[in-house]
Amino acid sequence: MEGLPMNGSSVYDRLVTVYSRRHDGYVVHCTNEALRANWPTFRALTSLATPHRTAKIFSLPFAACSGSATTGTSPSFAKAKLLERQHNGSLISGIIVRANAFDSFDDLDEYFMDLILRSTHTGIPLQEMTSNCQDNDRVVDEIVDLFDITIRNLTPDDQWTATGREYFSRRVKHFTRHGMKLEFALPAFPCKSSNPNKVGGNLPDLAEVIALTTLHKFVIDIERLYAPGATVLIVSDGHVFSDCIGVDDATVDNYGKHLSMMNDALSTAFLDDGRQRVCLRSLPEMLQASWDNLQGPLSAQQLGLDSITHHIGQVGINDNAELCRRLLMQGFKANTHKLRSSIASHDPAILRLYRGFSRFMLEDLENNKYTQHLSKSQRRKLSSKVAFEMIERNQAYSNLVEVVLPDHIRLSIHAHNNAGPKFGINLMGRQVRATNSLPPDGSQPESCDFLHVPTPWHGCIVEVAGHDHLYLAKAEQVRAAVHDDKILAAWVVPKMGIPMIGATRRKNMQVPDEITEHLSDSGAWPTAAYFIAIPTDMQYRI
Repeated sequence: MEGLPMNGSSVYDRLVTVYSRRHDGYVVHCTNEALRANWPTFRALTSLATPHRTAKIFSLPFAACSGSATTGTSPSFAKAKLLERQHNGSLISGIIVRANAFDSFDDLDEYFMDLILRSTHTGIPLQEMTSNCQDNDRVVDEIVDLFDITIRNLTPDDQWTATGREYFSRRVKHFTRHGMKLEFALPAFPCKSSNPNKVGGNLPDLAEVIALTTLHKFVIDIERLYAPGATVLIVSDGHVFSDCIGVDDATVDNYGKHLSMMNDALSTAFLDDGRQRVCLRSLPEMLQASWDNLQGPLSAQQLGLDSITHHIGQVGINDNAELCRRLLMQGFKANTHKLRSSIASHDPAILRLYRGFSRFMLEDLENNKYTQHLSKSQRRKLSSKVAFEMIERNQAYSNLVEVVLPDHIRLSIHAHNNAGPKFGINLMGRQVRATNSLPPDGSQPESCDFLHVPTPWHGCIVEVAGHDHLYLAKAEQVRAAVHDDKILAAWVVPKMGIPMIGATRRKNMQVPDEITEHLSDSGAWPTAAYFIAIPTDMQYRI
């Protein structure tokens, strides 16, 4: 989330760099370019040797990590903390954070430093690209063109041509020049909306099948251009927000379980053969944390983790998810005071985000089982509180992804202007059209919060007789059209798989026929439900 104030006391705010080095001290990877350029100075100051079991304090020169000289009124050194761990047989991973202004060291800092080292995945080059630069540039251009014409989302203020394409190309080239598999990160697939007016249930359905298929097909197309291929890592943000939106943690876990089954079945159908084209990772997996492995001297109480505010008190909470939310906010949150000041001072970007989340929550809380008894005034106040909490958590999760996946190309289901570093994508691809009305009249819907690109967890797939495309709509739009005698419709749960959908639409979806067998065998397909609708002005009936 670009533009948020980042001055704060969290480990993320004080993070200087994460790096990998050889045993002789030679740096292989460093997230701080200025520090990498001044590595000899840093190496001399720290006397790098065998990794220490605990963090150590040292004086870090400002010029070495900022790339600029200090002024006469500024200190030239800052107290910093360094922790290193053996990365693998040949490399050592390290992390540097500035010390707190209030203390020289604490257990919580060391815990987060160790957590970041354990969790961080860097694209460390294993070899130099053997082909010439001209060939590499051609491959990069082809991959970028593929992204542009297949899944990139377009916005009214789109900056792709001006700056975004060049930025995206640089990120792709980071991998191709070393012959490495491209790595994308996509925070998405949290859980189904709790609003029954939007969705048909709380499990993945045909909309998720189509969205996952879009990602698998994108990677398969990359493989045709670039042999090492790519991986799209879906980092589910379900537990980040579930308590804010009135969804039980158990419901998020169940959604994730069925989504994983669905993705495994798709991988088999698309002959993935271990390529791991599309992978899923939850918040606990991102943090490599659970209640069971954080006990004794490293318990949440001993670490002094702050508690989390639950504005919807009745939501079902489990220990693991709650622990991870506390860790997320303690280690990676933005500065709360500055965020509130930005809203109060009508900062355009932050205010738009805040108002968008407020509208989104006001609509969903009206039909949530935990809040539908509240008056409209009470829901409006609650939605404002929840909106602020969601902005904080969204930023914290974005910060976490930035730290632990520093080299991944960042994809998003939000309507970014594609200037970078995040690029909005259309998960439903070109084969599904969002609609405001049934039967479709060609109008283009707007999300109620003006933030999201149409996503499978905020709507339902509708197959309309006589139409070549499938549609993404809200469940209430289907019910309203039935009530107004515009269509006949039914929510169907396939038992025999995707051939139930007409051949033309099946071709448009780009889902192979053999997927039926794999989805059915895995037990994933029965959840892939959708609406089928017949306009009442047609000459036949169900």
